[in-house]
Amino acid sequence: MRLMRCRIVAALGIGVSLAAGCATSRSETPSTDPDVITFDQIARSRVTNAYDVIATLRPRLFTAHGAPTTRQTTGRRGSPVAVYVDNVKVASVEELKGLLKGDVREIRYLSPRVATDRWGPNHAGGVIYVTTLQAAGPDTTD
Repeated sequence: MRLMRCRIVAALGIGVSLAAGCATSRSETPSTDPDVITFDQIARSRVTNAYDVIATLRPRLFTAHGAPTTRQTTGRRGSPVAVYVDNVKVASVEELKGLLKGDVREIRYLSPRVATDRWGPNHAGGVIYVTTLQAAGPDTTD
């Protein structure tokens, strides 16, 4: 009986050690969402504006995800990606060149479905949504 109890305790100890090791390795290498550019990633980038942050870190955000981007047999082209900054639609992605990276909290791609649910129709290419530090408020950068 005593030998069995020692084996159980040893097995539990090994299990706890393995679980702790797995938790440590996960926290050291956080997963990244391919549709989100975080505040830390923006701050570490070596560029100066929001457009260049996207072009450097996630250039695929500029293309319409899931929408056709080449000519189809119907002759129509894919829908362009719309851009919103703090919930306000801007004319084009080119306007992001005037937005300093130090003013940006997060850049996120929203699917056509999510964009349509939020802003209505005409978002077939999805949305690049930029949240600035000003809109995010003072408590969000911690």
